[in-house]
Amino acid sequence: MYTQKYTITGKNISVASTVTVGVNQTTGGVKNGAIPLGGDCDAIAVQVSPVGSALDAFVLQGRVLDTDAFVTMASSVWGTATAAMPVTTGDVAATADGATHLFIYDVRGLDAVRFQASAALNPITTLTIDVRARYAI
Repeated sequence: MYTQKYTITGKNISVASTVTVGVNQTTGGVKNGAIPLGGDCDAIAVQVSPVGSALDAFVLQGRVLDTDAFVTMASSVWGTATAAMPVTTGDVAATADGATHLFIYDVRGLDAVRFQASAALNPITTLTIDVRARYAI
């Protein structure tokens, strides 16, 4: 088993307008906001930290093949553990300014994941999303 770490940084995320975080980022293995998993990853641990405003939406999207469109996997069930998300520290979509939430999510078989977010009252100046992908190989 081994792990791979990624950090996605979003800047100036607007109020009530859900956008893909890190869409222009192409560093640290992240390409246009997408984290490549290659289909061999079984889980991701994700930590979310907004600065400048609270979140009012947080969306996890995934795709099976690199030619597929991203589809929403989770957008509103962040506060309660599920089979696909066995660990969560609270409602990620309502993370307060300067606070941090984390969750673990089952991503078996996915080629890539990405995140979307929007701000609650003021624009989020910086949204940091740290991801550790776990590979069972």
